[in-house]
Formats: sequence, C-alpha cells, structure tokens
Amino acid sequence: LATSASADADAPAQMRLDLAVVVDAMRKLGSSPADVAAELRAAVAGNPAMLAGVAALPAALLRDDAVELLDAVLALLEESGRMADIAAYAGLMAAQLRRRDFLGVATTAARLPSEALTLRMRAILAAAASQRGRLDEALGHLRHMPEPAEGAKSPLPPSAASQVLTLAAREQRVPAATQELERLCARPETKHLEEILITEARQQGPTTCRDLLDAGVRLGAPLGPRAHQVLANVLAAAEDLEGLQALCQELQQAEAGAPSRVPVTEPLAMALFDACRAVKAGDLAATVLDLARANCAGALSGKVLTAACSTLTACEEAEAACDVFERDMLPRGVWPDSALSSTLQKFAAQLERPELAQRLADHSTTGSRGGGGGGVAGSGGSGGGGSGGELQRHATMIKTHAKERNLSAAAAVFQRLRESG
Repeated sequence: LATSASADADAPAQMRLDLAVVVDAMRKLGSSPADVAAELRAAVAGNPAMLAGVAALPAALLRDDAVELLDAVLALLEESGRMADIAAYAGLMAAQLRRRDFLGVATTAARLPSEALTLRMRAILAAAASQRGRLDEALGHLRHMPEPAEGAKSPLPPSAASQVLTLAAREQRVPAATQELERLCARPETKHLEEILITEARQQGPTTCRDLLDAGVRLGAPLGPRAHQVLANVLAAAEDLEGLQALCQELQQAEAGAPSRVPVTEPLAMALFDACRAVKAGDLAATVLDLARANCAGALSGKVLTAACSTLTACEEAEAACDVFERDMLPRGVWPDSALSSTLQKFAAQLERPELAQRLADHSTTGSRGGGGGGVAGSGGSGGGGSGGELQRHATMIKTHAKERNLSAAAAVFQRLRESG
C-alpha cells in the first residue's frame, strides 16, 4: 500500500494495485478492520488516485461478509466525497439486521438522504425499528413504501411482518399495524402469528387476541382451533359474554350442512364450555355442543358429553342437561360423577321425569360405571310398567325433594301417589 501510494497516478494499468487482494491478505494476516481502514486512509491520502480502487472494495467485502470493514470503507468514501453504490449500503444494512445490530441499521440509513432509501431498505428499517420497540417508526417506514403492483410479491418479508405485529400486540395497536401490512400485501407465517397470539393474548386480554385473529384473516394467514382455544380461555378469565357470543357466531359461519370454517375440536370445545360456565351462558353451551357434534360425524366423546352436561347444569339449564344425559350419554353408558349425578337427579325430579330420576338413583346406589350403567338403565326401564316400579320412582322423587329441603314439592308428589291409588 505504501509503495502504491507513492507511485505515479499515471502508471500503467498492469502496475496498479488490486486493493481487494491486498485487503484480503491483510485480513488473513490478522489485521483488524480498524487497522485495515487506517492503512487505506493513509494510502488514499498519499495517492488520491487509489480512491477508485477503494470504491471497488464494497462488492468484495459484501461477498466476504466483512461487515465492520465494509462500514469503515463506506465511511472513507464519504469522507473523500465519493458515495458508493446504494446496493452497498443496502447490503450493509441487511448484514447488520442479521447480526441484530438494530441501532447500526438506523445509523447506516441516517448517512443517506431519505429519497435514496429503496424499498428493501425501508423494509429492513421497519424490521429493525420493531425490534427496538419503536412501533411508530416502523409504521412510518411502511407508509413510505408504495403498494405493490397487482400480482407482485410484497416488499416486506414474512419475518418483518411478524415482528411488526408482535410489537403492535404488546402496545395493543394491532389494527393500525394490520392496515399497513394489508396495504403492502404482507403475509406473516401462520405459525409465527399463532405464537404471537399465544404469547401476548393472556397478558393483553381478549381485545388484542380478537384483533390478532382478525389480522390473520385480513393478511391471508387465518388461524386454526388452537388460537381460538386461547381466545376462549381469555374470554373465560375475563368473563366476557359479548366476546364469547361473537366467537360462537363466528364459529357458526358456514354453509348449511358443512363444517364450520374453524373446526370445533375437542380441546376447543372444552375451552368454550369453560367460558360458557364462567358467564352462565347455557344457550351458547348448546351451540358449542352442536358445533362439536358436527366436527366428529355426530359421535362425541364421553369427555365432551360430560363437559356439556356439566356446563348446562352449572347454567341452570335443567331440561337441556337432562336431555343431553338421556339422549347422548345414557345410550352409550356414559355416567356422570356423583356431584353431577346428584344435580341431574334433582333436575329430573323438578321436571317430573321419574324414570330418569330412578335411573340416576339406582346408579348412585350401585355405583356402577360404563357397561354397568347400561344395565341399570335397562332394569329401570323394565320396572316402569309395574306398580312396584311406579312406587319406587315416586319414592325417589320424594327423597330428592327432601334432600333439597323442598317439602312442598315432596308433599305434592306424595299426594299424587295417594290419588293414583
């Protein structure tokens, strides 16, 4: 470098130094980026003609991923009044973003006039700003970016869109971010969007969770049952009846006879039942049961049936709870636990359904489960025609009312029994 710096600027081309080779040799010999930059600065000061060689260095340094030295070389060119190609700055900013030097990205961009920033640079700046917790700055860069032509690829990569949405969720400003991302046809990956929802929804509440689900639809990355399960859990914790009604209405949106857009899987159904129980919405619990039934070809698991029956009893939907037990659970031998069985027995007595009350009482007495439940149901039905069976059913109803300290109802049953002879 020293020899070349003292050489005549008009020396033949074959005698001029290939700076890329020299810089590569210096790096391999262990010279730091600062040392190499100092040598180049001294060489240019001694022979300004070498500036042309320095201007050719950024492409080689980008290829070698020599980020620190590239930054120093660009600064040297700026000091000398000679700007490198804009692609060199874009490459430097991309490398800084990969290395998570988010402040460095902004510093590099500040060395350029605003009108010189390309779409790629704006996208990099938006991603870096969101990583630094600067949502307004990130949205500002997005607003500088024009809408892509129809059918063209979005200038904003999926990872950058996800970063913007993550910060927007934390600041409860998802709709504002979604508006700009939708304008740019940006599409976050569904997996990343689901992770954002799971991470942020419990802290930010149902509104942010709902906004993220809407963002998925608007940005072409609709979320599935797992995300809706998170929303149901959040709604249950917040006891948000209106939010639960809106969610159930959304799940019902489908063509007649077709499964809903988001299938109500067993985990989602269980979460929805918990939410119905929290807000005492028995009508919604019946809706959830129908949606879950449609998703499993009409054959629900015993776990879902028991949860549905339990939710309906907690919501004081006596007739609906008894119907679920008698229509869906009893034929398959699915028996409730003792607490639920006791409640159903009380409901059956109140609704004057003695055969159902008798079956529940017999089951409570024998403690039978599974297949045994089917046997109990059969014996209860066979005894229904005789006077002994009728007397036993009335006795069961009287006992049930007595346990509830409802003496007037017990007396009414006894009176009907006397009148029957």
